[in-house]
Amino acid sequence: SAKSRFLKIGGKEIRTPYVSHVSTDDYKIENEMYIEGNINMYSIKLFPCLELKERIGENFNYLNWSNEHWITFFEGIFVTIETDLKVPRIIMANSASPKNNLSDENIFMVAKSQIQNEFKIYTEDKEATMEFLTPEILNVIAEFEEESKIKIDITFDKKIYIRFHTYPIFKVNLLNKSEDKISVHKYYIITKFIEELLENI
Repeated sequence: SAKSRFLKIGGKEIRTPYVSHVSTDDYKIENEMYIEGNINMYSIKLFPCLELKERIGENFNYLNWSNEHWITFFEGIFVTIETDLKVPRIIMANSASPKNNLSDENIFMVAKSQIQNEFKIYTEDKEATMEFLTPEILNVIAEFEEESKIKIDITFDKKIYIRFHTYPIFKVNLLNKSEDKISVHKYYIITKFIEELLENI
């Protein structure tokens, strides 16, 4: 069955909702530059313009010939946060993203209607998830999406992984001052959201 998994490409861990038997030869990363720093003593890596691609077509290595091309299944901002969380894997997949085609097994619904409408939450331990996803955490997530209009996916595991489905930041023409201001503002609201999220964990 389809499950969200962490895929390592070039040492980077990327969450992708695809079926089992995933090979790193079928995926690649472009624009791997990142910004690294600390927020609330947590180590953060922010990839401001990450692009993840999936191989489409068949690859006949034994004939030294290929008929393939690549499609982008995610372009946006990706964040990894080093933590010492001791919770079962919790996947908050945004319902509005067509790429989040996860199976409905282990789906978990929370009481907050806004979160319930925006996300499908997957876990193998519903009781621990209920304890971890406090109203404060859910409010931070809901308010960020409502105010920023940016769709996100979050996975809580030993690390926290966040995908921001939005036009990348700092991928602008520096001579265009209006675009530059939008990019800096987006960076600010994302780092502010990360800080508020970590304060409530």
